[in-house]
Amino acid sequence: MERLEQLEEEATMIETNRSKLLDAYYANAIGRDLFLSAQRRLKADHAATIETGRLPKPTSPT
Repeated sequence: MERLEQLEEEATMIETNRSKLLDAYYANAIGRDLFLSAQRRLKADHAATIETGRLPKPTSPT
Protein backbone atom coordinates (compact mmCIF):
# COMPACT_ATOMS: atom_id res chain seq x y z
CA MET A 1 0.00 0.00 0.00
CA GLU A 2 2.89 2.33 0.72
CA ARG A 3 4.10 2.14 -2.87
CA LEU A 4 0.70 3.12 -4.25
CA GLU A 5 0.58 6.11 -1.91
CA GLN A 6 4.03 7.20 -3.05
CA LEU A 7 3.00 6.98 -6.71
CA GLU A 8 -0.16 8.95 -5.99
CA GLU A 9 1.89 11.64 -4.23
CA GLU A 10 4.24 11.86 -7.22
CA ALA A 11 1.32 12.16 -9.64
CA THR A 12 -0.29 14.86 -7.50
CA MET A 13 2.99 16.78 -7.31
CA ILE A 14 3.40 16.61 -11.09
CA GLU A 15 -0.15 17.89 -11.64
CA THR A 16 0.45 20.72 -9.14
CA ASN A 17 3.64 21.69 -10.95
CA ARG A 18 1.83 21.59 -14.30
CA SER A 19 -0.80 23.95 -12.96
CA LYS A 20 1.83 26.34 -11.56
CA LEU A 21 3.72 26.22 -14.85
CA LEU A 22 0.61 27.10 -16.82
CA ASP A 23 -0.22 29.93 -14.42
CA ALA A 24 3.31 31.33 -14.81
CA TYR A 25 3.07 31.13 -18.60
CA TYR A 26 -0.32 32.88 -18.70
CA ALA A 27 1.01 35.58 -16.38
CA ASN A 28 3.91 36.12 -18.82
CA ALA A 29 6.35 35.25 -16.03
CA ILE A 30 8.14 32.71 -18.24
CA GLY A 31 8.82 32.54 -21.94
CA ARG A 32 7.40 30.05 -24.40
CA ASP A 33 10.65 28.09 -24.75
CA LEU A 34 11.00 27.61 -21.01
CA PHE A 35 7.33 26.70 -20.74
CA LEU A 36 7.61 24.04 -23.45
CA SER A 37 10.82 22.64 -21.99
CA ALA A 38 9.33 22.36 -18.51
CA GLN A 39 6.12 20.91 -19.94
CA ARG A 40 8.09 18.17 -21.74
CA ARG A 41 9.97 17.37 -18.53
CA LEU A 42 6.73 17.11 -16.54
CA LYS A 43 5.21 14.90 -19.23
CA ALA A 44 8.23 12.58 -19.05
CA ASP A 45 8.03 12.55 -15.24
CA HIS A 46 4.35 11.66 -15.42
CA ALA A 47 4.99 8.86 -17.92
CA ALA A 48 7.76 7.48 -15.70
CA THR A 49 5.44 7.53 -12.69
CA ILE A 50 2.78 5.64 -14.62
CA GLU A 51 5.32 3.13 -15.91
CA THR A 52 6.69 2.62 -12.40
CA GLY A 53 3.19 1.81 -11.21
CA ARG A 54 2.93 -0.95 -13.80
CA LEU A 55 6.06 -2.74 -12.67
CA PRO A 56 5.56 -5.75 -10.43
CA LYS A 57 6.27 -5.27 -6.75
CA PRO A 58 9.75 -6.35 -5.75
CA THR A 59 9.67 -9.49 -3.68
CA SER A 60 11.50 -9.49 -0.40
CA PRO A 61 13.73 -12.44 0.38
CA THR A 62 12.37 -14.73 3.08
